[in-house]
Amino acid sequence: MDPGLALHAASSFVPSFLLKNTTTILGRSSKCDFVVTHDSVSRRHAELAVVKQSLQVEDLNSKNGVFVDGDRVQAAVIGIGQIIRFGNVAFLLTIANELSDQPESGRDTNVHTSLVHDLARSKLSKAQYRVLLLLLEGLREKQVARRLNVSPTTVHNHVQAIYGILQVHSRPELLALFLKQGAS
Repeated sequence: MDPGLALHAASSFVPSFLLKNTTTILGRSSKCDFVVTHDSVSRRHAELAVVKQSLQVEDLNSKNGVFVDGDRVQAAVIGIGQIIRFGNVAFLLTIANELSDQPESGRDTNVHTSLVHDLARSKLSKAQYRVLLLLLEGLREKQVARRLNVSPTTVHNHVQAIYGILQVHSRPELLALFLKQGAS
């Protein structure tokens, strides 16, 4: 029997979805089959259809687009292990029960960390991503500046841009995004 597919969310604040062999609509509207309440997701963002062990996705003229492994697409076929992003909300396509054998905490952290890093890598410049990795090591802005041999002002500007792109407002929020603290 076919185990089915699932979209595992990168954020603990967004649900994961078990995909059925029907056509479904993902969007912000409560009338959608899969509801994602995030400002970057349109009311009717995308149409999803499971075909064998893949997912067909079509952008329904959303404002912020559909991205597969970082590339914007109008329509695409997604394979297991690929990352799909609706606006700023990322998911990993998996076999539905593939991760269920692992301990809950390890599974969620690994999937979450991988997705958030992939999302950050696709949205940040190379310089911003290097700054982000050093921030996640616990370095202060001046330490990051010395390590990268750039001015503290440049690092501060990168940090502010990172906050805006990842939609956080502080270092604790940034760390929580990557450590998934406060997850329900």
